[in-house]
Amino acid sequence: MSQAPEPRKTLEPDQVAFWLARHPDFFVGREGLLQQLQVPHPHIDGAVSLLERLVLDLRKRAETAEGRLEHLLETARHNESQYRRLRETLIALVEAPDRDALAQALATN
Repeated sequence: MSQAPEPRKTLEPDQVAFWLARHPDFFVGREGLLQQLQVPHPHIDGAVSLLERLVLDLRKRAETAEGRLEHLLETARHNESQYRRLRETLIALVEAPDRDALAQALATN
């Protein structure tokens, strides 16, 4: 008697991702497989090569990082401006020789 073939097991995407993460050398010697992989394009219907998709993803990450950096620079400029104003005010207050000069320093700074 011949046995019926076992039903084919289907792997879940998370299982495949976990396995590939634990075996980073899987594609060594299988470069042709990498070249054949097609992944969904994030903005249009259809597929693109893995390399094209990686470039798109890296470009998006770079743009996001540039936006964050610009925000950080704006915040730093604002903080520097506030620091300078506070420093000038404190110096004027410390150097005030009397109450009238102190009141004048507070009013102007």
